[in-house]
Amino acid sequence: MNYLGVLAPYRGRGIGSALLRRSFATFAGRGIMRVLVNVDSENATGATALYERVGMRVAKRWDMWERSSA
Repeated sequence: MNYLGVLAPYRGRGIGSALLRRSFATFAGRGIMRVLVNVDSENATGATALYERVGMRVAKRWDMWERSSA
């Protein structure tokens, strides 16, 4: 698993979009035509909107549950 992120002081400058577009181009050059990402839809950073701006769409949604041991 790999992670991609932009530090808070640098957000809103197009860095995330540029990184994603470059990744898509690299993948396409390798014959990979489909890319999947996982994102927390309640993420306050706006990650979901970023993915939509670069042409991605929501394909699946799910709830994740966790029980801490007491």
